[in-house]
Amino acid sequence: DASPGEHHGQMMGNAKTVAAQIPASLGAAPTEDVLDLSGEGSYVELPPRLFINQVVTVEGWGKWREFGVYSRFFQFADAGLQIGLMNFANTATLRFERFRAPAFDDLVVADVPDLIRLNQWNHLAVATGTNWSKLYLNGVLITTNEAPHGWRPGSLPPLRNFLGRSVMKG
Repeated sequence: DASPGEHHGQMMGNAKTVAAQIPASLGAAPTEDVLDLSGEGSYVELPPRLFINQVVTVEGWGKWREFGVYSRFFQFADAGLQIGLMNFANTATLRFERFRAPAFDDLVVADVPDLIRLNQWNHLAVATGTNWSKLYLNGVLITTNEAPHGWRPGSLPPLRNFLGRSVMKG
């Protein structure tokens, strides 16, 4: 990373970049390099204090090979906003979470049932602030509805930032 302060992330497990076929109908070039997180133990850890903004947009291309239990696209717990995007439980429901760290205070969720298709590339984007969010799939706004959720982890997770991994793991 050539940003000021030389922030560096770390790839773990079987994370690698590979050439992937992204459908031309999605507007991408036929072959692109992508980060391939092949399963258990594969993730990217991003630097601490990832961003300090109280309004942020996070976006990228994602493809689920299977619906693991709460498989994360990303989860950021050491940032200006604590947010995560994942499938719900082991289903095709896309879930966005926003909370206040470190105790998961004021957890809210936005669920979009039966949205994710296995082995299909999708462009996912979240625009969010301290009390609102907008979730997009392939450039289309799919929800702004958030609901309070009373869940809290049994023990507080570390303040870390991940692509492809939960902050609650191990």
